[in-house]
This record gives sequence, C-alpha cells and structure tokens, in this order.
Amino acid sequence: ESPALWYSRPGIGVKDPARWQPAYAGGAAQPAPAPPAKPFAVFFVHPTSYVNRASWNAPLENGGDPEAERIARIFLRGMASPFNAASEIWAPRYRQATMGAFLTDAPEGRQAIDAAYADVREAFRYFLSSVDPKTPIVLAGHSQGALHLKRLLAEEVKATPVAKRLVAAYVIGWPVSTLH
Repeated sequence: ESPALWYSRPGIGVKDPARWQPAYAGGAAQPAPAPPAKPFAVFFVHPTSYVNRASWNAPLENGGDPEAERIARIFLRGMASPFNAASEIWAPRYRQATMGAFLTDAPEGRQAIDAAYADVREAFRYFLSSVDPKTPIVLAGHSQGALHLKRLLAEEVKATPVAKRLVAAYVIGWPVSTLH
C-alpha cells in the first residue's frame, strides 16, 4: 500500500507522529526508548478527528481534510507514542466516519461506519502481510478506533492463527463486553 495511506509505519521517518517523544524541561529531546527484549508490532487506530458536516466520511484524496489530519496527528502523538518501544508501529489513515454518524439511526450513518471499518480491515490485512509472521502483535485504538478494533477482533482475529500472535488489545473509549 502507498505510504500516503499511513500516519505511521516502518520507513516514515521523522514525520512519524507515533514516534514522537516530548522534550525534557529546558527543551532537550528525550532519547528514544530502549528496544524491547522481544520485538513486537503495534497496529493503532486513532479516534475520530473528522468533525466536518460536509460528508459522512473523511476524505483521503488530496491530503484529506486539513483539520482532521492535524487533529489525528495530535492524537497519534499522545496515544500511539506510548508504544515507542515497539519494533514497529503501524497507524493507518482511513475514511473515518464523522461524529454525526454515531448519533443517528439513518442508514447513511451505518454505511459511513462500515466504510471506515473496511479501510481499517484492509490496512490490518496489509499490516499482517508486512510484519514478520513470528512477530507478536498488539492492537490499540481509542473511540472510533476501538469500535473498529472490536469488529476486527471478532471478524479477522478470533479463532484464526493471528489470535496466537496477539499479546494485547487496548480497546479504549468504547464499550466492550466479555467475548465468548
């Protein structure tokens, strides 16, 4: 997949918001965390940053919605950067549903959420095809990202070989019930 469809993935370099480290007092940069004893890869899905009422889903073409992109990068700095010890962090751009999609019973709202999930699912499949099959994985997401991860766990992970690689799932900011 095109690097333009990712906020974070191996090879992004210094513009990778998930690899951000806050400065020490006085402005000196903090060193990168020590690598973990065993490599692991993180798949992170950011929360809703698209609040525009112009469409049901955030655009991806032409750089997307500038404000939604700015907010998503801030979310990644704060929510994905705690995983900096990971050998790989992958965070896809996706056609996230606008906030209103979660506040309506209109079929367009459900369609917007499904379109966002479809992007996350395809990004996850690419992530799996790109990461060494022996590397343990962590799934993390917040809010809308957690909703998509819940579905991903049920449809793409549960009762598959991928489940044996999953060492943690951080599904935060969305109701979660006990899985059977």
